[in-house]
Formats: sequence, C-alpha cells, structure tokens
Amino acid sequence: MGGMTDTADAITPALRELVSADTVAFGGVGLISRVLPVTEAYRTLETAIARNGAALRPHVEWLLANATPAGRVYAASLMESLDPVAARAAWQSLANEPAEITTFVGCVMNKTSLSEYAGDRLSGLFAE
Repeated sequence: MGGMTDTADAITPALRELVSADTVAFGGVGLISRVLPVTEAYRTLETAIARNGAALRPHVEWLLANATPAGRVYAASLMESLDPVAARAAWQSLANEPAEITTFVGCVMNKTSLSEYAGDRLSGLFAE
C-alpha cells in the first residue's frame, strides 16, 4: 500500500502542471532545446505509467476531463500507452473542440485548433 502513496506523491506535481498546461511540446524548444516544465511533467507521468499504468489510469482520465486544452492533448497522448481504444476515443472527442493551443516542435512555435491537432493525430500524421 505504501508504494501506491509513493507513486501518488511523485505524480501529484506532474498532474498539477499538466492540468493547467498552456503549451504542447514533447521535446526541447528553442535554440537551446530547453525542456519546458509541462514536457518534464508529461515525461514523469509517462515513466510512471510504464511502471504502474493501471493505477494511474484514473489520473489520466481525470486530466482528460479537467485539464486545459493543451493538458488534454498530453492526457490523450498518455492514454495511448494505457488503452489504445480509449485513446482513439479521446482524440475523436478532442477533434470536435475549437479551442486554440500553442505547440512547439524544436524552434517552431505554432498556434492551431485542438480539433485540427486531434484530427492530425487520428490520421497518423505525427506522433510525439
């Protein structure tokens, strides 16, 4: 039982970061390839899911329901390793949302709609 508490304690800051995420960046950004706090949070949860995915699924589902649009992108991406069918459903749901998100790929910052981003994910255009 203590292991579960340890896991929860370790992921709480990452959940807090992703629930209010304002940028989607799966790698380093800018000329110096700086890793943003949201990227670190995503990686923390990704590692925790690899170790104990079933226990963390409720947290990912909570993010899908409660996070900012950028946070929901991270949650849908995390769901891909937990349950590909649920992840596809999450991306399909996000494909109907007009909210704008900011993305970074290397030095390139872009603004796009959540619906367009999710549509691209569904079509397999890119992965993180």
